[in-house]
Amino acid sequence: MHGRNNPFDVVPNVAGANNLRLSGLWRSLQLIGRVFSDNSGHAGISPHTLPYLGIRTYQKQLELSGYTKEAQRVQRYIAQRDQRRQKRRLESVA
Repeated sequence: MHGRNNPFDVVPNVAGANNLRLSGLWRSLQLIGRVFSDNSGHAGISPHTLPYLGIRTYQKQLELSGYTKEAQRVQRYIAQRDQRRQKRRLESVA
């Protein structure tokens, strides 16, 4: 991924060809409705809304806007990402 794009944003990740891996495509498609719908007046919940302030901030925005299911998806992504990072750290020390 290039720059600071939201990993759930289909526009730069898929349409912009920044992340064409199957996992990136699947992740982007999970919240695609938040990019192309009216979002009931909550522009801040679209993963394409700028500025992207980080994945934890985006998760909190979803949670505070009442989108708990989507916030849980983002939280799972964060947990998996953190586990992969920890594993790489441990492997680099060994």
